[in-house]
Amino acid sequence: MKIILLMLSLLVTSNAQDGIRVLFIRGKAWNEMEETSRLYYLAGFFDSLAFNKMIFDGYKISSKPSFDEYDLGVTELYKDFRNSRIEAPYALIIVSMQMTGESAETVERTLEEFRKRSTKP
Repeated sequence: MKIILLMLSLLVTSNAQDGIRVLFIRGKAWNEMEETSRLYYLAGFFDSLAFNKMIFDGYKISSKPSFDEYDLGVTELYKDFRNSRIEAPYALIIVSMQMTGESAETVERTLEEFRKRSTKP
């Protein structure tokens, strides 16, 4: 257990290219990553969620969609320039909401909240 937690802490605190902290990847970094790297990111993120009952920042994230589906969803979300500053875990929340059938209004309201959060220093 200690080894797993140590590995997760190293993943969270390690730096990606261009000095971007791995946990806080945003649209530009996501779009520049190769698909394999994105899938590794998703695997690490979902492994860490398993220790927290699939909840991130108070939002439940579904484990039912595949990593490929999450990758496609996040990549599509980041195509909209307004979403480029949203951190990847929050983009995953939006995709989870879409994949589990949340109403369009709820998804859009949450997306607007995340856009506002992402502009604050």
